[in-house]
Amino acid sequence: GGGGGGGGGTGPLTIGKLVRLQFHACFMGCHGFVDPNDQGNTGIREGDLPTLLALYTASYSASMSKADFYAAASNMALIKAQAIAEEATGSPRSPLPTDELAVTFYHGRTDLASQTSQVALPGGHHDLAAITSFFVDAFGFSEQEVVAIMGAHTLGRARRGNSGFNGRWVQRDHALNNRYYADLLERGWVQRPVDPQCASGAACRFQWVRAFNDAQGNAVPPNQNGANVMMLNADVAIVDAPAYNADGSVATQCSVGAMTTPQGAPVAAGLATPQPCADVSGTTHRTKAEEYAGDNALWLRDFSDAWNKLSANGYAGGELTAVAWTAPPYDSGLRRAGAACPTIAVPFLGVCF
Repeated sequence: GGGGGGGGGTGPLTIGKLVRLQFHACFMGCHGFVDPNDQGNTGIREGDLPTLLALYTASYSASMSKADFYAAASNMALIKAQAIAEEATGSPRSPLPTDELAVTFYHGRTDLASQTSQVALPGGHHDLAAITSFFVDAFGFSEQEVVAIMGAHTLGRARRGNSGFNGRWVQRDHALNNRYYADLLERGWVQRPVDPQCASGAACRFQWVRAFNDAQGNAVPPNQNGANVMMLNADVAIVDAPAYNADGSVATQCSVGAMTTPQGAPVAAGLATPQPCADVSGTTHRTKAEEYAGDNALWLRDFSDAWNKLSANGYAGGELTAVAWTAPPYDSGLRRAGAACPTIAVPFLGVCF
């Protein structure tokens, strides 16, 4: 969500929007507050948040804080997203967190009517240093945790009306898996302005789009199947280190990832156009991205650790209490005795907690 407005828009709540909400509600400490004056919250405040708050007021306000409600809803979204990914591989859907996706629901968070932070939400044009600095200051993350949490971009999409960027990070943007890392490394990417008429200046937005070569290394137009998939400078930062101008555009055109033909065939080394941006092999962030691209279970475990840390931001050890997930209908143990479990009105979920 950070920088790209992932899962934004004003339509029905979806998996990406719920995950993004928790990030935006926790970077100042998880107290159920989303700053209405922060431009980084565009899309949440206009459409998503009122929908979720209406559900909270009607069904959950008597039994949990808003901060706990946001945490439970986002955890449910992650569990559902992993179930969608599992089903695509032929595995049965898991109704509960798995050994790999070990998200934990803690309750005991308190709500605040307002919060102030000296930490600004990261922008999509930020490089690795800026992204890492944000996550260290806001959540106390390590560099490995930064790389792991960035994989949340496998869910949702950026919308031009919210952030200025446009497109989804991966094609199947409701499935929680390591596709984000694989695409960064195994696909070819070049930077382009979102608006071709705005090619330079602070008001312009730049993002990385799928790029292809023919067998001789000549650039060819992106195929339509990849036309609406993109990466931000912030995403590219975990696998490469292009040089940028002050407005976020690349100083020299270069390619990230592995250039292929439109049919997916590799392009011979030295023939790719444009040339690769930089060699950051051996760095912590690049090494972790490579590990996650090749091991979905490893990424899910590391992502879970980072997510649980994010979701407890602002609380000391022992202040929150873990609640064990149970079989459907996902009774969290926080409902009033004898009360029916209401169905959360969110597409793709159809469950409650």
